[in-house]
Amino acid sequence: MREEVYIRPLREADAEISWQWRNDPKVWQYTSGRPDRVITPQIERDWIRHVLTDATCQRFAICLSENDQYIGNVQLSDIDTNAGAAEFHIFIGERSVWGRGYGTLATQLMLKYAKETLQLRTIFLFVNEANTAAVRVYRKLGFVFLEEFEQKSNGRLRKMWLDFQNEITYQIDSCTTDGIKSYLALCEDLMVPPGLSQRLDIVQFAEKLRRFGTTFEAYRDNRLIGLIAAYINDTVHRHAYIPFVCVLPEVQGCGVAQELMRIAFEQTRRQKFVSMCLEVSRQNMRAIRFYQNIGFNRISETEEKYLMEKKW
Repeated sequence: MREEVYIRPLREADAEISWQWRNDPKVWQYTSGRPDRVITPQIERDWIRHVLTDATCQRFAICLSENDQYIGNVQLSDIDTNAGAAEFHIFIGERSVWGRGYGTLATQLMLKYAKETLQLRTIFLFVNEANTAAVRVYRKLGFVFLEEFEQKSNGRLRKMWLDFQNEITYQIDSCTTDGIKSYLALCEDLMVPPGLSQRLDIVQFAEKLRRFGTTFEAYRDNRLIGLIAAYINDTVHRHAYIPFVCVLPEVQGCGVAQELMRIAFEQTRRQKFVSMCLEVSRQNMRAIRFYQNIGFNRISETEEKYLMEKKW
C-alpha cells in the first residue's frame, strides 16, 4: 500500500517554501531552534547549501504522495557511525496539514532509513514536555524518557532514546498454547476487575483461543508484552469478537494497544467482516475511553459490563 507521505533529500530550491516556515512562530512554539532574526529566501538558500555539505547530517524533505507537496523537514544530525547513534529532528511547516498524522509517518520512514540504510543502533531526540502530541507519538514508536533535560524559555526539553535492539515488534498467531497460558497467568491481576482465573479456566481458555481464535501479539526482546485475541470465524453474520485484551504496564501508554488494535482491524476487514465487538467492565474507565477513541460505541449494557462495537 502506498504511503501518504515520502521523504527525499533536501534541495536548495526548497528554500523558496521553507523560508516562510522559519518566520512562523507557531511552527517553532515548542522548539529551542527558533530563528533569532527574520529569515529571507536568500538566507534560507545559503543555510541549506551549507548544511548539505555536512557529512554528519542527513536532511530530508517531507512530501505528500498525492501531489508531491513539500510540507516539512526531517533529519538526523550528529551521526556517529562508530557509536551507531544520531539525533533526530522533525517539523511540519505547512500548518494546513497539521493533525493528519504526517509527522508520525515521516518519523517512521526516517527511523527505517536510520536502521536499515545507515545501520544505526540508537536514536535520541529532545522534546518539549508541553508538546504532548509529539510525546505520545515518540512513545508509540518506542522512545523512552531519560533523566536529562534542558530548561528553555518556552518549556522543559526532555531527552528521549530509541534502541533499535530493544524495539517492539508485532506478529500474528505466532504464540503457542503454552505461551498464551503463561501470558494469561501474567495478566491475572492486571484485568479489571482483577482475578482472571476466578472467572474462567485459564488452561481451557488458552486452548480455545489457540484453536479457534486469532492472536495479535507484541514482543520486546522476544518476550510477549501485549496480546489481543479475536474470534474472526462467524462466516454467516461476519461479526468478529474480542474476548481478551491485555498490555503489560511497562508499555502502557506507548501505543502498543492501539497498534495491536490497528492490526486486528486490518485483518478483520481483509476477511470481509463488517464489525468487531468486545465487552468491557463498567469499572474500567481507562479502557472505555480507549475503545471510544478508536471507534467503538456502546450498544448494550448489563450491571457489570458494556458491549461495544466498531463497524467499518
